[in-house]
Amino acid sequence: MAATVTGKVTDLTGTGLGGIEVHASPTDDSSGTEGHATTGHSGNYQITNLNAGKYELHVSTAGKFEPPHYMINLTQSDNLMGRNFKRIEVG
Repeated sequence: MAATVTGKVTDLTGTGLGGIEVHASPTDDSSGTEGHATTGHSGNYQITNLNAGKYELHVSTAGKFEPPHYMINLTQSDNLMGRNFKRIEVG
């Protein structure tokens, strides 16, 4: 079974932002798999079918986000929740 990462992207007021691209990019030579998702209307995203490995999780949509990225280490069958981003500046 593959790993899953979920979270939410909001503005400074906490309102969810739809249409934001979130990517999970492998950071080493492990068997990590590139993954991405687009947030829904409420700002929630879910990236599924990720292999075990180390990843950088980041937003690829224009603007400045906090945190700028997460470094995560997934094991098989992980369900990593609450990796949230807040847009602090529109690009």
